[in-house]
Amino acid sequence: MGRSITASVAFLLLGFWIAPAPPLHAAPQETPEQVARALTRKKLARCKSKDDLRRALTRLIDARVRLEHPPHVVAVQCPPSASKASDASGAAKAPGSLRVEVIDKDGPVPGATVILDGQGKIHSFVTDEHGILVAPVVPSGGYTVMVEMAGYQAFQRQICVPAGKLAIVKAGVLAEIKEEVVVMSASASASYGAALQFAPGVTDPSITNNQVAGVDEGGIVKARPGGLLVLRRGRLFSIDLGEAGPRVVSVTPANAPGTKPASWYDELLSVGGSAVVIGYDYAARASEINVFDVDAAGMLAFRTSARVRGTDYYSAQNYASRLIGDRLILYMPVPAITRRGVSAASARLTEPEWQPVRDGEWKPLLEARDVFGPVQATEWPVYHAIVTCTLASKPLACSAQAVLAPASREFFVSGSAVYVWAGEGGWAGESREHAESVIPDDGPAPSYVYRMPLDGSTPQALGTWGSPLDQFSFHEGDDASLHVLVAAPHGSRGEDRFALALANLPLAAFSAAPRPASASMYVPLPTLPFDRIVNRFVGEWLLFGVAPYDEDVRVNTLHAQAWRTRAGTASVQLDHRIERIEPMGRAAVVIGQRGDDLGFTALALDGGVPVISDGMRFANAAEAESRSHGFFFKPAGPRDGTLGLPVIDEERGGHGEAKVTFLRVDNLHFVPLGTLDAHASRTSDDACVASCVDWYGNARPIFLGDRIFALLGYELVEGRVADGQLAETTRLDFTPPAAREESQR
Repeated sequence: MGRSITASVAFLLLGFWIAPAPPLHAAPQETPEQVARALTRKKLARCKSKDDLRRALTRLIDARVRLEHPPHVVAVQCPPSASKASDASGAAKAPGSLRVEVIDKDGPVPGATVILDGQGKIHSFVTDEHGILVAPVVPSGGYTVMVEMAGYQAFQRQICVPAGKLAIVKAGVLAEIKEEVVVMSASASASYGAALQFAPGVTDPSITNNQVAGVDEGGIVKARPGGLLVLRRGRLFSIDLGEAGPRVVSVTPANAPGTKPASWYDELLSVGGSAVVIGYDYAARASEINVFDVDAAGMLAFRTSARVRGTDYYSAQNYASRLIGDRLILYMPVPAITRRGVSAASARLTEPEWQPVRDGEWKPLLEARDVFGPVQATEWPVYHAIVTCTLASKPLACSAQAVLAPASREFFVSGSAVYVWAGEGGWAGESREHAESVIPDDGPAPSYVYRMPLDGSTPQALGTWGSPLDQFSFHEGDDASLHVLVAAPHGSRGEDRFALALANLPLAAFSAAPRPASASMYVPLPTLPFDRIVNRFVGEWLLFGVAPYDEDVRVNTLHAQAWRTRAGTASVQLDHRIERIEPMGRAAVVIGQRGDDLGFTALALDGGVPVISDGMRFANAAEAESRSHGFFFKPAGPRDGTLGLPVIDEERGGHGEAKVTFLRVDNLHFVPLGTLDAHASRTSDDACVASCVDWYGNARPIFLGDRIFALLGYELVEGRVADGQLAETTRLDFTPPAAREESQR
C-alpha cells in the first residue's frame, strides 16, 4: 500500500527525451480478459526472449486501450480552410504541428502523458524535461488533448490543428497533493557532521522484534558493535554507549554524497561493519540502497549506492528489506505495464531495471529466464521481484528473480524462501459470487501462493483460496509446510463477515506447473465480523481475534488454533480489546484498550489449551506505536523476562509525547517497573533533509545486555532498575544543532 502523502517534485533532467510509444496492433475483437487468459495458457516459458514478453504484454495494453478509448473523430469543427487536405490548385497541404506545454503553479511538469485523440486514431506522448511536447507532423483536423500524470488532476481540451500551421496548447494542471522536499546544504551538513565526533565502544546483539528468528527486518534503530545506529528523518546517527553515557560519535545524510536526497528513508539494517539504508525516490520511481562503513569507533563513511526501479515499497505493517547473514533481501514490486494517468492510452511497458552505481547506467534487472509465470490471468501484471545483494562487494553485487502475477499481494520472508500470495482482487475468492467459504472447491483457484527459494532455485506455486491478512498470517513450520490464516468475504452481501481457514500447505505440493490446493489442506475456523483482524503464530498456536475499527466496539474473544492438528478452535475471553498479539518466550501477550485504559493479558500456551496467567491495566494510556517493532520482549527463561512498549497519555486525547513503559514478567505474571519519558518541550524544527514524516514511528524499547533504553524521537534515555523500580540515569538529545539554535532565539 502506498503512503497518504505523494511527493510530486519536478526534476530538470537536461537532455533527456522519452520517445513516443510505438503503435499497437492487437486484434480488435480481443478483450483484456481474453488476452490475459491467453497469456496464462501460453505460459511465459514459451517466451524465449524479452522481445517475446514485450509483444505479449503489449497485447494487453492494446486491448485495454481499445476498450477504454474506441477511436472516434472529435466533435470539434475546424474552419474549412484549416482542415482542407489540398489548396485551390489541388496541391496537397502539409500536415499541421502541435506543441503542448504542461505547467503547474511551480513551473513545467516533465514526464506528463499527453494523449491526442482524433481523426480516427489515438496517439500517446510524454512531455520532455521542460514540460513540452512537440509533435511536428499531425494530420490536420479536430482533436481532444488529454494530459494525465499521477498526483495531478486530469486536463482535457478540444482543439483544431490547422493544415500547415502550428497549434499551441498551454495545459495548466493542478496537483492533487504536493510535498516540498527541503534539502540541507552541503556546507551545513559538513559542519554538523564535524561538530559530532566522539569515541568507541563494544558489541551487542539484535534489538528488533523480528517475526522470524535469524531474519532481521529493516527498522529505524539497530545495534552495532559498541553502540546504536539510528535512522531519523533523512540522517544516519552512530551513538556510542560507553560508560560515560550515550553520545553521538558520527552522523551523515542517508543519501549518497553529492546527490539529491530521496523522498523517504525508512529502513535500516546493520551487520558487522556495514549499515544499509533503504529509501524511495518518487522522482526516479526507484528504491535506493545506500551502504555505509562503520568502523570500530562507530565512525560512518559512505561506501556505495544502488537503485532499483519499482513502486513505493511502503506498507503500514510489513517491511521491504530483510537481512540473513550478510545477504540483503529486498521485495520490489514492479508493474509490467505502467500508466502515467487514468487512461490505458497512457500505458507503457516497464521492465525491471537497476543502477549498480549511483548516477551510472541503468541496466536490466531480469532476463526472461529469471521470470516465473504467469499462471494467473491478470490485465495489469506486476513483476514481484526479490533482489538479493551481497553487502561485502563494492559496487553491490545483486541478483534477482520475479514472478509475474496480479498486483494484489502479501509477502512473507522465512529463513529459506520468500512467499508472495497474489490474487486479482482485494480479496482472492471474490470472483465467486458472495463467497461462503475459503475451502477449495472444484472451480479454478482464485489466488496463488508463490515460493521463491533464497538459494536461487526455480520458483514454484500452488493454487489457493482466500487471502492472508498480513505477513503475520504466515508461518513456515518445522513440518515442511507453510501454514497461513486465510480469509474471504462471507454472507448474503459478501461483506458482513469473514470466512476463515487455516491453510496447511505442504512444501512438496508447490510445483513449477502448479495445481490447486486440496480441501484436505484447509481447516475451517469460526467466521468473524468483516472488520480488522489481528493474528499471530506463537509457538504451536495460531492466535487471532477482531479489533474493530470503531474503537467504541468491544470484541474481546481471542481464538486459538493448534497449527499441527485439526483439533477444534479454542477461545479465551479477555477484559480488553485485541489490538496486538506478541510472542513472550513460549507464551504470548495480548494488548488492547479497555475504555481509556490499556490492558495486558499473559497467555500460557504450554498446555492443551491457552490459559490466562495474568492481566494488568494502565490507566489513561494507549499504544503510541502500532508497528510490530514498537514492542520488544527480552526473555530470561521460558516464562520470565522483561517487555517494553511505547504508550501515550489517553487523558490528553492520545496527543503529546510518547513514553516507553516496561514490565517484568515473572512466571507469566506482570510486575510494573516504570516508564522512560520524552521531554515535552522540544522543538520540531530539525532542518529536515528528507523523510520528514515518521511513517515507521519514532519510539522503541531497547535492551542491550543488562541495560535498558528508550528511543523517543531525537532522545535516547537510559534507565536502571533498583529496588524493583526503573529510574532514568542518562539522557541524550541528538536533535540537529540547527534546530537547537532556532529554539534559543
